[in-house]
Amino acid sequence: MSLGIYSRFLRRGGPHSPTIIDGMPIIPSAGEGHMVTSGGSLAQAVRGARSGDAIFVAPGQYDELITIDKSLTIVGLGGRGAAFVERDTALAEGMLVTADDVTLINIGVAGASGADYSLKVAADRFRAYQCKLEGNEAAGGAQLLLAGAGDLLLSDCEVCWGVNGILALAGGPDPSTQIFVDRCRFHNLSAVHVSDGANSFNNIQLVDSVFDKAEDGTEPTDYLLIDSASSFGLVTGCRFAIATNASAKLTIGAGIMWISNATEAGWSTARPA
Repeated sequence: MSLGIYSRFLRRGGPHSPTIIDGMPIIPSAGEGHMVTSGGSLAQAVRGARSGDAIFVAPGQYDELITIDKSLTIVGLGGRGAAFVERDTALAEGMLVTADDVTLINIGVAGASGADYSLKVAADRFRAYQCKLEGNEAAGGAQLLLAGAGDLLLSDCEVCWGVNGILALAGGPDPSTQIFVDRCRFHNLSAVHVSDGANSFNNIQLVDSVFDKAEDGTEPTDYLLIDSASSFGLVTGCRFAIATNASAKLTIGAGIMWISNATEAGWSTARPA
């Protein structure tokens, strides 16, 4: 069916009640539209779709591994994360992206306890807007595990409730390039919020994002651990829940520019010490 049948989901509801994707990119109309109702199968909808299609997902929990092996746009309806891929089986991962040009909008993804990841991206040109990534993954896992060459954007997303936030996969493509994180919120992560792991990031940009403690006041082991000699990019406009930037929890290599970020001491252009 034509995407036009779903146009009611995409319109503004007036100046004081924008839709969930207000300000988001216009969804391409070249493909077909598919609707997953509550209690349905998102995995089945992905299998039945073709590259270029859009899938709209009703609020609800989808306890299934979602493997996206074609270029799709997946839109969750309702509040942030109301359409949630959430695994209940121990060690079960949430979503694996293996196709280029995949876009997620307002989707929640959570791996189960002990899983290697909530979301793994092993492809290029991935985009996520207003998504929520969480889950009690394994010690070496991550909410977002990068296993692709790059060109990845997270915009207005929440990364929380687990061990690691964004982590480059050991043995994956090195470097991962064009990693853009804009207006995101990191919290309740016990290990590290963003790390290049054993690899490196080229053109990583952390912009206008918040890096907070756990709800009990516990700080992570590291907020940033981007210390490869081959990593370069910038951190700007970000806020960190620590006293000053003279902290070992902010570890960046010489190729990462530190451009006016904030701690409790205020805004500073001084590099972390």
